[in-house]
Amino acid sequence: MRSQVVGPTLSYVRARGADPAALIGAFGLPPTAEHDAEVTVSLSTLRAFYEAAEQLVSDPFLGIHVATQLRRGSFGLVEFCCRSAPTMGEVLGRLTRYTSLLTELILITVERRGSEVTIEHKIPGHPLCVGRHGNEFFLTMFMQQARIFTATPIRARRAWFAHEAPADLSELVETFGPALRFGAGGNGIVMDAEVLDLPVRTNDPPLYNVLQAQAEQALARLPIADDFLRRLHDAVHAALANGTPEVRHIARAMACAPRTLQRQLQRSGTSFQQELDTVREGLARVYVADPRLPLGEVAFRLGYTEVNAFLKAFKRWTGKTPRQLRPASAPTASTPRETA
Repeated sequence: MRSQVVGPTLSYVRARGADPAALIGAFGLPPTAEHDAEVTVSLSTLRAFYEAAEQLVSDPFLGIHVATQLRRGSFGLVEFCCRSAPTMGEVLGRLTRYTSLLTELILITVERRGSEVTIEHKIPGHPLCVGRHGNEFFLTMFMQQARIFTATPIRARRAWFAHEAPADLSELVETFGPALRFGAGGNGIVMDAEVLDLPVRTNDPPLYNVLQAQAEQALARLPIADDFLRRLHDAVHAALANGTPEVRHIARAMACAPRTLQRQLQRSGTSFQQELDTVREGLARVYVADPRLPLGEVAFRLGYTEVNAFLKAFKRWTGKTPRQLRPASAPTASTPRETA
Protein backbone atom coordinates (compact mmCIF):
# COMPACT_ATOMS: atom_id res chain seq x y z
CA MET A 1 0.00 0.00 0.00
CA ARG A 2 1.05 3.63 -0.48
CA SER A 3 1.84 5.49 2.74
CA GLN A 4 2.65 9.16 3.35
CA VAL A 5 3.50 8.51 7.02
CA VAL A 6 6.74 6.51 6.63
CA GLY A 7 8.80 9.64 5.91
CA PRO A 8 7.44 11.67 8.85
CA THR A 9 7.98 8.67 11.14
CA LEU A 10 11.63 8.41 10.06
CA SER A 11 12.06 12.15 10.64
CA TYR A 12 10.56 11.78 14.11
CA VAL A 13 12.96 8.93 14.87
CA ARG A 14 15.86 11.17 13.83
CA ALA A 15 14.54 14.03 15.98
CA ARG A 16 14.51 11.66 18.96
CA GLY A 17 18.21 11.03 18.50
CA ALA A 18 18.05 7.62 16.78
CA ASP A 19 19.36 6.72 13.33
CA PRO A 20 16.52 6.09 10.83
CA ALA A 21 18.96 4.16 8.63
CA ALA A 22 18.43 1.18 10.93
CA LEU A 23 14.74 1.08 10.01
CA ILE A 24 15.40 1.79 6.34
CA GLY A 25 17.76 -1.18 6.16
CA ALA A 26 15.64 -3.53 8.26
CA PHE A 27 12.54 -3.03 6.14
CA GLY A 28 14.15 -2.62 2.72
CA LEU A 29 12.92 0.95 2.30
CA PRO A 30 14.32 3.28 -0.36
CA PRO A 31 17.40 5.20 0.89
CA THR A 32 15.42 8.42 0.31
CA ALA A 33 12.36 7.22 2.24
CA GLU A 34 12.65 9.90 4.91
CA HIS A 35 12.14 12.62 2.32
CA ASP A 36 9.91 10.82 -0.19
CA ALA A 37 6.33 12.04 -0.50
CA GLU A 38 5.11 8.45 -0.20
CA VAL A 39 6.53 4.96 0.19
CA THR A 40 4.94 1.72 -1.00
CA VAL A 41 5.03 -1.15 1.49
CA SER A 42 2.82 -4.09 2.38
CA LEU A 43 0.27 -3.61 5.15
CA SER A 44 2.05 -6.15 7.38
CA THR A 45 5.39 -4.42 6.79
CA LEU A 46 3.89 -1.04 7.69
CA ARG A 47 2.57 -2.38 10.99
CA ALA A 48 5.94 -3.96 11.81
CA PHE A 49 7.72 -0.75 10.82
CA TYR A 50 5.69 1.29 13.32
CA GLU A 51 6.36 -1.25 16.08
CA ALA A 52 10.10 -1.24 15.36
CA ALA A 53 10.14 2.57 15.38
CA GLU A 54 8.41 2.52 18.77
CA GLN A 55 11.07 0.20 20.15
CA LEU A 56 13.92 2.20 18.63
CA VAL A 57 12.91 5.46 20.35
CA SER A 58 11.12 3.91 23.38
CA ASP A 59 7.91 5.82 22.66
CA PRO A 60 4.65 3.91 23.28
CA PHE A 61 2.68 6.87 21.87
CA LEU A 62 4.65 7.07 18.63
CA GLY A 63 1.60 7.54 16.38
CA ILE A 64 0.25 10.44 18.44
CA HIS A 65 3.62 12.20 18.52
CA VAL A 66 4.29 11.79 14.79
CA ALA A 67 0.85 13.29 14.10
CA THR A 68 1.43 16.32 16.32
CA GLN A 69 4.77 17.05 14.62
CA LEU A 70 3.57 16.43 11.07
CA ARG A 71 5.07 18.82 8.56
CA ARG A 72 2.77 20.95 6.42
CA GLY A 73 2.19 19.49 2.95
CA SER A 74 2.75 15.85 3.93
CA PHE A 75 -0.45 14.86 2.12
CA GLY A 76 0.13 16.96 -0.98
CA LEU A 77 -2.75 17.86 -3.27
CA VAL A 78 -5.41 16.35 -0.99
CA GLU A 79 -4.15 18.32 2.01
CA PHE A 80 -4.03 21.64 0.20
CA CYS A 81 -7.46 21.04 -1.30
CA CYS A 82 -8.77 20.57 2.25
CA ARG A 83 -6.86 23.62 3.53
CA SER A 84 -8.51 25.86 0.93
CA ALA A 85 -12.07 24.50 1.46
CA PRO A 86 -14.75 26.80 2.90
CA THR A 87 -16.01 24.66 5.81
CA MET A 88 -15.12 21.54 7.77
CA GLY A 89 -18.07 19.80 6.13
CA GLU A 90 -16.47 20.41 2.76
CA VAL A 91 -13.09 19.30 4.13
CA LEU A 92 -14.60 15.97 5.11
CA GLY A 93 -16.30 15.66 1.73
CA ARG A 94 -13.00 16.15 -0.08
CA LEU A 95 -11.19 13.79 2.30
CA THR A 96 -13.61 10.93 1.67
CA ARG A 97 -13.67 11.52 -2.08
CA TYR A 98 -9.91 11.80 -2.55
CA THR A 99 -8.65 9.15 -0.12
CA SER A 100 -7.77 6.90 -3.06
CA LEU A 101 -5.29 9.54 -4.27
CA LEU A 102 -3.35 8.80 -1.07
CA THR A 103 -3.77 5.06 -0.63
CA GLU A 104 -5.67 2.21 -2.22
CA LEU A 105 -6.68 0.26 0.90
CA ILE A 106 -8.05 2.71 3.45
CA LEU A 107 -11.72 3.67 3.41
CA ILE A 108 -12.83 6.88 5.14
CA THR A 109 -16.53 7.51 5.68
CA VAL A 110 -18.46 10.41 7.20
CA GLU A 111 -22.00 10.14 8.54
CA ARG A 112 -24.18 12.71 10.24
CA ARG A 113 -26.82 11.51 12.67
CA GLY A 114 -28.81 14.17 14.47
CA SER A 115 -26.48 16.25 16.62
CA GLU A 116 -23.43 14.09 15.89
CA VAL A 117 -21.06 13.48 13.01
CA THR A 118 -18.98 10.30 12.78
CA ILE A 119 -15.71 9.95 10.90
CA GLU A 120 -14.55 6.36 10.45
CA HIS A 121 -11.24 5.01 9.12
CA LYS A 122 -10.92 1.32 8.24
CA ILE A 123 -9.52 -1.26 5.86
CA PRO A 124 -12.21 -3.73 4.73
CA GLY A 125 -11.16 -7.26 5.57
CA HIS A 126 -8.38 -6.13 7.95
CA PRO A 127 -9.83 -5.62 11.44
CA LEU A 128 -6.52 -4.32 12.88
CA CYS A 129 -6.40 -1.64 10.17
CA VAL A 130 -2.85 -0.16 10.04
CA GLY A 131 -1.89 -1.26 13.55
CA ARG A 132 -1.83 0.66 16.81
CA HIS A 133 0.48 3.53 15.86
CA GLY A 134 -1.02 4.01 12.39
CA ASN A 135 -4.53 3.99 13.86
CA GLU A 136 -3.68 6.49 16.58
CA PHE A 137 -1.81 8.62 14.05
CA PHE A 138 -4.85 9.03 11.83
CA LEU A 139 -7.32 10.09 14.53
CA THR A 140 -4.78 12.40 16.18
CA MET A 141 -3.82 13.92 12.83
CA PHE A 142 -7.47 14.56 12.01
CA MET A 143 -8.18 16.25 15.34
CA GLN A 144 -4.98 18.28 15.12
CA GLN A 145 -5.66 19.49 11.57
CA ALA A 146 -9.33 20.25 12.30
CA ARG A 147 -8.26 22.50 15.17
CA ILE A 148 -5.64 24.23 13.02
CA PHE A 149 -7.99 24.67 10.06
CA THR A 150 -10.74 26.24 12.18
CA ALA A 151 -8.74 27.83 15.04
CA THR A 152 -11.28 26.13 17.32
CA PRO A 153 -10.61 23.74 20.25
CA ILE A 154 -12.68 20.92 18.74
CA ARG A 155 -13.32 18.05 21.15
CA ALA A 156 -14.36 14.45 20.59
CA ARG A 157 -17.47 13.02 22.18
CA ARG A 158 -16.04 9.52 21.92
CA ALA A 159 -13.49 7.57 19.90
CA TRP A 160 -12.67 3.96 19.07
CA PHE A 161 -9.71 2.03 17.71
CA ALA A 162 -9.15 -1.17 15.76
CA HIS A 163 -6.33 -2.37 18.03
CA GLU A 164 -6.58 -3.67 21.57
CA ALA A 165 -6.26 -1.31 24.52
CA PRO A 166 -2.64 -0.51 25.50
CA ALA A 167 -1.61 -0.66 29.16
CA ASP A 168 -1.19 3.12 29.34
CA LEU A 169 -4.15 5.22 28.14
CA SER A 170 -2.98 8.58 29.47
CA GLU A 171 -2.20 10.40 26.21
CA LEU A 172 -5.18 8.86 24.44
CA VAL A 173 -7.49 10.18 27.15
CA GLU A 174 -5.77 13.57 26.98
CA THR A 175 -6.24 13.70 23.20
CA PHE A 176 -9.72 12.18 22.78
CA GLY A 177 -11.33 12.19 26.22
CA PRO A 178 -12.26 9.24 28.44
CA ALA A 179 -14.92 7.68 26.18
CA LEU A 180 -12.65 5.21 24.37
CA ARG A 181 -13.30 1.77 22.89
CA PHE A 182 -10.79 -0.75 21.52
CA GLY A 183 -10.83 -3.84 19.31
CA ALA A 184 -13.53 -2.20 17.21
CA GLY A 185 -12.43 -3.42 13.76
CA GLY A 186 -11.87 0.16 12.63
CA ASN A 187 -11.04 3.62 13.94
CA GLY A 188 -13.55 6.37 14.47
CA ILE A 189 -14.39 9.58 16.19
CA VAL A 190 -17.68 11.30 17.01
CA MET A 191 -17.96 15.08 17.28
CA ASP A 192 -20.73 17.65 17.51
CA ALA A 193 -22.40 18.07 14.12
CA GLU A 194 -21.88 21.84 14.42
CA VAL A 195 -18.25 21.16 13.52
CA LEU A 196 -19.38 20.68 9.90
CA ASP A 197 -20.35 24.35 9.67
CA LEU A 198 -17.12 25.75 11.11
CA PRO A 199 -15.34 27.97 8.55
CA VAL A 200 -11.83 27.05 7.48
CA ARG A 201 -9.60 30.05 8.18
CA THR A 202 -7.37 29.35 5.15
CA ASN A 203 -10.31 29.16 2.73
CA ASP A 204 -9.32 30.36 -0.75
CA PRO A 205 -12.22 29.93 -3.24
CA PRO A 206 -10.25 30.42 -6.50
CA LEU A 207 -7.47 28.11 -5.31
CA TYR A 208 -10.03 25.61 -4.05
CA ASN A 209 -11.65 25.38 -7.48
CA VAL A 210 -8.27 24.91 -9.18
CA LEU A 211 -7.18 22.20 -6.74
CA GLN A 212 -10.50 20.39 -7.00
CA ALA A 213 -10.16 20.31 -10.77
CA GLN A 214 -6.63 18.90 -10.44
CA ALA A 215 -7.80 16.31 -7.92
CA GLU A 216 -10.65 15.22 -10.17
CA GLN A 217 -8.25 14.82 -13.08
CA ALA A 218 -5.87 12.80 -10.89
CA LEU A 219 -8.78 10.67 -9.72
CA ALA A 220 -9.82 9.98 -13.30
CA ARG A 221 -6.27 8.89 -14.19
CA LEU A 222 -5.87 6.69 -11.13
CA PRO A 223 -5.99 2.97 -11.90
CA ILE A 224 -8.71 1.29 -9.88
CA ALA A 225 -6.92 -1.48 -7.99
CA ASP A 226 -10.00 -3.67 -8.01
CA ASP A 227 -11.05 -4.45 -11.59
CA PHE A 228 -14.52 -5.16 -10.24
CA LEU A 229 -14.99 -1.49 -9.28
CA ARG A 230 -13.61 -0.32 -12.61
CA ARG A 231 -16.12 -2.48 -14.48
CA LEU A 232 -18.89 -1.37 -12.14
CA HIS A 233 -18.14 2.32 -12.74
CA ASP A 234 -18.04 1.78 -16.49
CA ALA A 235 -21.39 -0.04 -16.40
CA VAL A 236 -23.00 2.68 -14.26
CA HIS A 237 -21.67 5.41 -16.56
CA ALA A 238 -23.11 3.69 -19.62
CA ALA A 239 -26.47 3.06 -17.92
CA LEU A 240 -27.04 6.66 -16.81
CA ALA A 241 -28.31 7.59 -20.27
CA ASN A 242 -31.41 5.50 -19.53
CA GLY A 243 -32.15 6.99 -16.12
CA THR A 244 -31.13 5.96 -12.62
CA PRO A 245 -29.62 2.46 -12.92
CA GLU A 246 -30.68 -0.31 -10.57
CA VAL A 247 -28.63 -3.18 -9.21
CA ARG A 248 -30.33 -5.69 -11.53
CA HIS A 249 -29.47 -3.59 -14.60
CA ILE A 250 -25.81 -3.27 -13.64
CA ALA A 251 -25.57 -6.94 -12.70
CA ARG A 252 -26.90 -7.88 -16.15
CA ALA A 253 -24.35 -5.57 -17.81
CA MET A 254 -21.58 -7.19 -15.74
CA ALA A 255 -22.84 -10.72 -16.53
CA CYS A 256 -23.52 -11.70 -12.94
CA ALA A 257 -26.48 -12.21 -10.61
CA PRO A 258 -27.70 -9.25 -8.50
CA ARG A 259 -26.92 -11.13 -5.29
CA THR A 260 -23.38 -11.83 -6.53
CA LEU A 261 -22.93 -8.14 -7.26
CA GLN A 262 -24.17 -7.18 -3.81
CA ARG A 263 -21.84 -9.66 -2.11
CA GLN A 264 -18.86 -8.32 -4.08
CA LEU A 265 -19.77 -4.76 -3.12
CA GLN A 266 -19.89 -5.80 0.53
CA ARG A 267 -16.48 -7.48 0.28
CA SER A 268 -15.09 -4.28 -1.24
CA GLY A 269 -16.36 -2.29 1.74
CA THR A 270 -18.83 -0.23 -0.25
CA SER A 271 -22.43 -0.19 -1.51
CA PHE A 272 -24.20 0.23 -4.82
CA GLN A 273 -25.56 3.65 -3.82
CA GLN A 274 -22.12 4.83 -2.75
CA GLU A 275 -20.54 3.82 -6.06
CA LEU A 276 -23.46 5.32 -8.01
CA ASP A 277 -22.93 8.59 -6.15
CA THR A 278 -19.18 8.42 -6.81
CA VAL A 279 -19.72 8.15 -10.56
CA ARG A 280 -22.44 10.82 -10.58
CA GLU A 281 -20.45 13.31 -8.52
CA GLY A 282 -17.35 12.96 -10.66
CA LEU A 283 -19.35 13.48 -13.86
CA ALA A 284 -21.39 16.29 -12.30
CA ARG A 285 -18.31 18.32 -11.46
CA VAL A 286 -17.08 17.98 -15.06
CA TYR A 287 -20.47 18.83 -16.60
CA VAL A 288 -21.17 21.79 -14.31
CA ALA A 289 -17.79 23.31 -15.18
CA ASP A 290 -18.89 23.42 -18.85
CA PRO A 291 -20.81 26.71 -19.35
CA ARG A 292 -22.38 25.37 -22.55
CA LEU A 293 -24.44 22.74 -20.72
CA PRO A 294 -27.76 23.87 -19.18
CA LEU A 295 -28.47 22.24 -15.83
CA GLY A 296 -31.40 20.38 -17.33
CA GLU A 297 -29.02 18.65 -19.71
CA VAL A 298 -26.59 17.89 -16.86
CA ALA A 299 -29.39 16.30 -14.82
CA PHE A 300 -30.45 14.20 -17.83
CA ARG A 301 -26.89 12.99 -18.46
CA LEU A 302 -26.67 11.87 -14.83
CA GLY A 303 -29.87 9.85 -15.07
CA TYR A 304 -32.19 12.18 -13.13
CA THR A 305 -35.76 12.63 -14.34
CA GLU A 306 -36.19 15.81 -12.28
CA VAL A 307 -33.71 18.68 -12.11
CA ASN A 308 -34.51 19.35 -8.44
CA ALA A 309 -33.37 15.83 -7.54
CA PHE A 310 -30.02 16.57 -9.18
CA LEU A 311 -29.75 19.94 -7.41
CA LYS A 312 -30.34 18.35 -4.02
CA ALA A 313 -27.78 15.64 -4.73
CA PHE A 314 -25.21 18.18 -5.92
CA LYS A 315 -25.69 20.25 -2.75
CA ARG A 316 -25.22 17.08 -0.67
CA TRP A 317 -22.00 16.19 -2.54
CA THR A 318 -20.39 19.63 -2.62
CA GLY A 319 -22.16 21.87 -0.10
CA LYS A 320 -22.88 24.31 -2.96
CA THR A 321 -25.35 24.78 -5.78
CA PRO A 322 -24.18 24.23 -9.38
CA ARG A 323 -24.57 27.95 -10.05
CA GLN A 324 -22.02 28.75 -7.32
CA LEU A 325 -19.42 26.54 -9.03
CA ARG A 326 -20.17 27.43 -12.63
CA PRO A 327 -18.14 29.96 -14.62
CA ALA A 328 -19.84 33.36 -14.75
CA SER A 329 -20.50 32.92 -18.48
CA ALA A 330 -22.75 29.88 -17.99
CA PRO A 331 -26.09 30.07 -19.91
CA THR A 332 -29.08 31.14 -17.82
CA ALA A 333 -32.02 31.20 -20.25
CA SER A 334 -32.71 27.45 -19.97
CA THR A 335 -31.23 26.93 -16.52
CA PRO A 336 -33.87 25.93 -13.95
CA ARG A 337 -34.12 27.86 -10.72
CA GLU A 338 -31.96 26.26 -8.02
CA THR A 339 -34.10 25.50 -5.00
CA ALA A 340 -31.99 22.82 -3.30
